[in-house]
Amino acid sequence: MDLKTAYVANCDLPNRFAHSIQIMKNAQAWQRNSREFLFLSNLNLKSWLNIGNVDLMQFYGLSDAFESKFYPYRDLIELPTAFLSEIYFRKATRFLEESNVDLVFTRTFELPKYTVPRGIPTLVETHGPPDNSNQKNNLYRLLEQDALLGLVTISEPLKDRYIKHGLPAEKIIVAPDGVDTGMFSQSLGQQEARSMLGLEKHQMYAVYVGHLYDDRGIQEILAAAAAYPSCNFLLVGGHPEHVEKWQSIVSERGLGNTKLLGFVNNSEVSKYLWSADILMMPYSQTCPTAEWMSPLKLFEYMAAGRAILATNLNAIKEVLTDNVNAILVEPDNAQSFISGFEKLLNDPVLRNALATNAKKSVEGFSWDQRVKNIIEYAQSRMALLNR
Repeated sequence: MDLKTAYVANCDLPNRFAHSIQIMKNAQAWQRNSREFLFLSNLNLKSWLNIGNVDLMQFYGLSDAFESKFYPYRDLIELPTAFLSEIYFRKATRFLEESNVDLVFTRTFELPKYTVPRGIPTLVETHGPPDNSNQKNNLYRLLEQDALLGLVTISEPLKDRYIKHGLPAEKIIVAPDGVDTGMFSQSLGQQEARSMLGLEKHQMYAVYVGHLYDDRGIQEILAAAAAYPSCNFLLVGGHPEHVEKWQSIVSERGLGNTKLLGFVNNSEVSKYLWSADILMMPYSQTCPTAEWMSPLKLFEYMAAGRAILATNLNAIKEVLTDNVNAILVEPDNAQSFISGFEKLLNDPVLRNALATNAKKSVEGFSWDQRVKNIIEYAQSRMALLNR
């Protein structure tokens, strides 16, 4: 599209948190859908000094390079965070102004305080509910100004919360998270993926990819592993301390069919998904974002074309439908999870049907399509300003 755009992040890179994957995948999509594109981020000094030695494209599974500018202001000489942030945002805004960008996109609530008064069209993405913090109150006031084009939320329930908080509906767009369809465009067969990963070719595999927090349903997965010792369970991801915690529990319970593999680069995730018979996503109702989340793994699971077993949280049901493109079970309920697991384990025809439907359903959830929708919204807002 015929815009010069910029993505401004406030995120140390690289890191293993999902938000950094979301930022980098979005940046790649912005690059693909812009006439020119710039990426800016604020790094810790150590990361800034080392950034030339890091292959961000491999780490995040990116296929397209984009122009990036990094600032070493996150921990400079242990100065107060607010002061360092102000230095970064002022420098970034000056750079954006000098670069004559048409549109700025960010997940950082502080940035509009600097870009909007300069008349730089800005969109802000939020993954959390409204509150009365100083940051968000400043953002709400700035929404009255034309240059702050709007707020991007990741789900309808989140949009509804902001409307109830008093924000104008016309200044909010819903854009669920998505998937890098390029990672899944040349799908490996199950046997080929298993061969590359050194897995058994003729056994059943249930795979979970993501963090190992207590609210991710790991207890339910281990209950299923105990109930079905002939099936292999692979848990991919997690911080070392969480891997160690759950490994101890796995060992105590004698679950020889369960392996915790720890963190892998995003570029490797698809191989594990393709190797699976069943992909598991048993989010707990206690997850702080359960009502409005839009998990990255949801769309990656769908794109992999494998049967999905997930919990029936409202945010999940915005995308998945029970017995259509997934099996949905009660959260925090081991017996419900085991029943759903058994249903999939014993019915290969059902697994194939659900997998096919999931892959079809995800076609509208690519990062590229997400950015196109956001740009279309931004252009409609800018057109109103130019009347």
